[in-house]
Amino acid sequence: MDKKFILIIDAVVLLGSLLSAFFVVGYTQPLVIAPLNSGENSLMFTLPKVDYLLIDENLKFNSPKTVFIEDNLDLEPGRYYIKIDSGLSSEIRELKVETDIVLQLRKLDEDSVGVFNVGESALSIKAYEVGMLVNSSLINVGSSSGDGGRG
Repeated sequence: MDKKFILIIDAVVLLGSLLSAFFVVGYTQPLVIAPLNSGENSLMFTLPKVDYLLIDENLKFNSPKTVFIEDNLDLEPGRYYIKIDSGLSSEIRELKVETDIVLQLRKLDEDSVGVFNVGESALSIKAYEVGMLVNSSLINVGSSSGDGGRG
């Protein structure tokens, strides 16, 4: 009788484990609930809502250049610092450029601004956060007319 009881418990545990594994594997499959790319394939990164940003080769911003929305920014190879002041907070980002690029700021929505590649070639972008690689992607060339390359 004890042996039969142990076999029943083993069967219940085994069946429960198999059903649990089935549901766990089923739920780990990716579900598409929104498009990953909204047609803005030249978008490099987003910023909080700003009207302009400052860019300089010096972290102290001794001689910054001001870039407004819809302005093109031509950058040669080198290291640049971007200062974003959204009124509520201020942030400095580092940008290392290995080839000549042309960027443009465009308003995305009420709360954000996008930095787009409007140069002549696609760019390989690597984003780091505290020294760790968090994203790597290929950014295509977009149109500088403000339509995101859709026209």
